[in-house]
Amino acid sequence: MLETVKSYMGQSGIGMLFLVSLLVILGYHMQEKETKDRKVFLWVAGLGVILLFNGISMNILGEFTDSATFYRFLWVVPVIFVISYVTVSCFGKVKGIAGKTVLAGICVLMLALMGNGYVNKDNLKYPGSMEKIPQDVKTICQIIEENKTIENPVCAFDLATQLMVRAENPSIVWAVGRRPYMHFVQYGYDNEKKMYPYMENLLKVVDSGIEIEKKKLRETLKKKNVEFLVVKKSYHMDEYLKEVGLNPVGESDNYIVYQYIKEDKE
Repeated sequence: MLETVKSYMGQSGIGMLFLVSLLVILGYHMQEKETKDRKVFLWVAGLGVILLFNGISMNILGEFTDSATFYRFLWVVPVIFVISYVTVSCFGKVKGIAGKTVLAGICVLMLALMGNGYVNKDNLKYPGSMEKIPQDVKTICQIIEENKTIENPVCAFDLATQLMVRAENPSIVWAVGRRPYMHFVQYGYDNEKKMYPYMENLLKVVDSGIEIEKKKLRETLKKKNVEFLVVKKSYHMDEYLKEVGLNPVGESDNYIVYQYIKEDKE
């Protein structure tokens, strides 16, 4: 667990705030006799940590998620849980609107100075987007929206584009899920585990610019009902993809959007 905390607490001051919050809870516990709610809180937080941060739990949870997302439990239990509890308790002890206003200002100031990426001058703008969606992604989503044949088209992108597409247009369905992506990031292509063969075919093309066997790519597009492939211009795959049966329907600064309509190719 200590290694997990060291790895994922990051460079912000949230880690220090978490430790201070633990000391505050301990101080309350020692000073006051009526601590039933705090005892319940400490049991929940403590058991959560013990039951989650061990090898057995990680293996079990690994069946439903991947190691790259497991660390998020650290922020749910105990970090956010502990900090939130102490913050609410402090507001309950401060009397008067003026005192609560000052405390709220201190909380905002701490968030701004701790480098957590949320409360800063760049994000305090209106109108604006915290996601800072690149123009490439906006253009790609617009092209797909204008050419799609169904309400929720299935599309394949490289990883960086895929993560941004979700924020720009939630109606677009990922052809490759996050878990398969993380599998190939960890093990590479053509690995001994031989998992996600169709996903591997798509990733070789859109994420690495590898020209796989045309018949194999066609089979993958049909099997997974993929309508669009978004491929970097730098891969120079135009001729190859046209031979597979994909037609370019638009392009952004760095990508070309190809459409595959299954009925037309059968």
